[in-house]
Formats: sequence, structure tokens, C-alpha cells
Amino acid sequence: MEEVCKSMADARANPDSTARSPKRQKSWQDVVLTDPVDDHGLLVTHVNQTHDLMRLKDTEVMFANLKATDDWIQVYSLANLQLSLEHLMKKGTATTDAKNTVEFTEEEVNSFESQLQMAVNLYDKRMRWLLRGTKKLFGVIQGNKLGVLIETSSVDYGSGLQGLQMDLLALINEQLHYMKKLYFISFGSETSALWEEPRTVNEDRLNEARQWVQELEPTRGCNLLKALKKVLLMRELDSLAIIVGTCPDQAPEILSDYIQQCSAGRRLLVHTVAYNCGSEAPPAILKSLAEEVRGRYHCYSGKMETCNSTDIQLVLSERQKAESVLEVVNEIYEGRMGDSLFNLVTNNSAERMRSSSLVQLSKPFQHERLLAIQIPNLLAKSSAEWLKTNGLRAKKLSLYQVLAPNAFSPVEEFVPVLRKTVSSTLHGKAMMQFEWHDGTMKNIHVDPPILYDYQKQLRQTVKMYERRIDWLSLSSRRIWGTVCENRYQDWTSIQFKCHLAFYFYIYLFLLSNPFSILHTLV
Repeated sequence: MEEVCKSMADARANPDSTARSPKRQKSWQDVVLTDPVDDHGLLVTHVNQTHDLMRLKDTEVMFANLKATDDWIQVYSLANLQLSLEHLMKKGTATTDAKNTVEFTEEEVNSFESQLQMAVNLYDKRMRWLLRGTKKLFGVIQGNKLGVLIETSSVDYGSGLQGLQMDLLALINEQLHYMKKLYFISFGSETSALWEEPRTVNEDRLNEARQWVQELEPTRGCNLLKALKKVLLMRELDSLAIIVGTCPDQAPEILSDYIQQCSAGRRLLVHTVAYNCGSEAPPAILKSLAEEVRGRYHCYSGKMETCNSTDIQLVLSERQKAESVLEVVNEIYEGRMGDSLFNLVTNNSAERMRSSSLVQLSKPFQHERLLAIQIPNLLAKSSAEWLKTNGLRAKKLSLYQVLAPNAFSPVEEFVPVLRKTVSSTLHGKAMMQFEWHDGTMKNIHVDPPILYDYQKQLRQTVKMYERRIDWLSLSSRRIWGTVCENRYQDWTSIQFKCHLAFYFYIYLFLLSNPFSILHTLV
């Protein structure tokens, strides 16, 4: 025993001298890498996995947590990326000479142009992403608790029904399985729901939905209102996807009014899809419906290979802005702007751009033509005068004016038998109590149809005020305001001679926009 312990101690003291058995596993050795390279999440063992990761590499950067295009535009718009023409002017250095120029280096102009081109490429990638898979067929479905309404009267047995079923199955596999809750209902003249209420998404529920889609059959009619009456009762839903291939039986005004009435007090996103329509009427109706309820629309036609949607229009609009700014930058860089506000001049290998102190102002339309001043028959009104006929009080849309016909003061009378004043309690129990503008309490009877009509008129009035604000910020009104007097005299200090060109420009800008356009506001 002592010999065994002694041999073990010697082995620990001299490990190299220990005889190793050929069957014994070799000890681990540290591996030293001379030039390690980070895998960035792309270290895989299969070529298909590498292909998928490389395909999603750019998508992860561009669209991480930004599936909704309006949210994506807020992040990647020209204004947020600081790539608008105003941001270009801010990069320059203003000079103090009489020419009032702004100097740019060649590197700044080239860098701005390259960033603009990168933004255009980014918008193109977003467009390709929107036209990929089921996003091309149905658009980008948003929301967490989604109700899907599927119209089946526009398809027939055979290829039409099979195509719809295959597209719906692809929609479930690609987009809908990310939802928290789902509810499916098909409709024609009658409705047929998969479940009685929305169900939490799991693999079993998705399999039930796939089986239900495969059992869809063509029907007659397109009673969308009947399907909406059933779906809008489920208050937990936060979004609706309405997939229609033909014109609904009801007018879009009726449908939008019903949706707005049932969704009052909660946020409900409505996504309308004109699926594989053979005519232009269904897309126009669904687009009008989506705009009325401030939702989103998507139109796809497999026969004509056309696709249009709210998301596509948002990206296209931003891309067109980038293209217009890029054209201006290119014209400035090439010196082809003539005598406009933006002239590129070269001095000692430096790039200079001539501009006024407010370069954001665009030149008037047909700037070079002879000035023709037209005296309008109707002068514009100031906002104070305009509100006298278009304000809430003038239109009898203030809250007290609407509630006044159904507002009742508490009734108090002296009862001789009881020898005291008694207040009526009937109205207090049957009506709502509301504090009036004079501090008294009124018993209010709320009539839902009147209240809903009041909400509708308020929305129309808000849109009118938004148009008024937009009108006030256009043309010469954003510099001078609304000039509505027959005669006026302007005193302008010209002590700074470097601003004379700017003063000349804004006066010309005012006179070249005849006052006759001031009465064109709707």
C-alpha cells in the first residue's frame, strides 16, 4: 500500500515521466489563433444557412422593429437623415462679403450627393422588400390581435379558389403566425367563422386555421356589413384585415360610418386588401373606405401584375423627394442652374454656392416672365374674419350648443302640503349630470345618433382647419402672412446692403403670386 501511494506521489511530481497507456485519451490542449476574425453571427456549418443569413443581413439593419412603413419612414426620411436641401445649406459657410455667398468644399458636395444616392438605394430595397412574398399580395399586416375577414364570392371552383387558398396559407405561415391572437371569418351573403372568439396563437390554432382555409368554398354576394357587425363586437381586436375581390354590397360611406361608430373610444387599425380584382371599382371603393377610417389599403392584381398600397406610396413619395434633391445637387455641381439662386462658382479649387440668407425659398413659377399684377374681385380674409364664419361657434358645433336641446335644469318647487321645497329626482336618475358653462348642473340626455353625427362633423371641421393651415403656409403667405387690405405701405430697413438681393426677391415673390389666388381655399 505504501508503495502505491509513493508511486502516485511521484507521478504527480513528475508528470512527464509517467508512462502513458496507449488506450488513455490525450489531454486537451489550448489552441491559439494568430488572426482571429469575428463571425458576426455568420459562422455556420451549412451553405443554405449561410445563404439565409446573408440574405437577412441587410434586412436586419433596415427593418429591425420597423415593420410598419410609416414608422420606417419616420426613421429613414430625408428630414431625419438630414439630407434635405435645407440641411445641405447648413453645411456651408456664410461669407461676409457683399455677394452674400455660402461656400462649400468639394468633399461636402460629393459626400452629400453620395449619401443621397445611398438613401435612394435604401428606398429601392424597401420597395423590393414590400414586393416580396405575401407582402406583395396582401401588404404588411399590422397589429397584435387581428381579425381576418375573407370574401369568397369572387372566386370560383378550380384555379381561382385554389390560388386564394394557397395565398392565404402563405399569409398564415409568413405573417400571421407572429400575431398574439387571431380570428377568422369568411363571408358572402352569409358569414362563417372559424372560432366563436379570438384565440391565442399557437401551433394547434395555426393548424386549425390552415385546415379551415383549405375547406373554404365559393359563395354568393358580398355582405361586408354583416361580417363587420360580428367582428366589431369583439373589443379585444386591435386590427382588421379585410380581403375582398369584388365590390361590397354596401356603399363605402355606410361601411366607414359603421366602423367609426363601433370603434369609437378605442384604437382600431383597418387594413383593406383588393385581392386579384378584375376591374378598377373594388380597389377604388376599398381605398376610399381605408381613407375614411384612417386605415391602410393594398391592391394586387395577378392578371395585370399591378400592386399599389399605402406603404408603397409612402416609400415612393420619399424616393421622389430624394430624386428631386439629387437633381438639384447635380445641377448645382455641374453649374447648369443659370441665374437662379443656386450657382456653383469655382475659386482656388473650392466649390462655392451662391444663395440668399433664406435659401429654402423656391423661385416663383415662370420667374423670368414679365410681371403681371391682377387685382382680384374678392380679397382673402384674415384668420380672425375667417373664423367668424367657419369657427365652431359659428357652425354651432361647440359642445354646449350640441347638448343644449337635451339639457334640462333640475326642477325645484315648493310643496304646500310638505311646507318645503322639493327637487325632482327623476331626471337625475335617468340622465347624466353635466356641469354647464355657467357653473350650474344640467341633466343631459345623450342621443347616440346625434352624438355620432356630431363627431363626424367635428372630423370634417378638423380637416378644413388643416387645409387652412396648409394654405397659410404656401406661396408668399408663409413670408408675408395673409395680405387682405386694399392698400398697404411697407417700411423696410436697407441698412444692410448685403440683403438687398433678398429683399428684392421676396418682394418679387409676393407680387408674382397674385392675390386672386387667395380666395381659392376650399
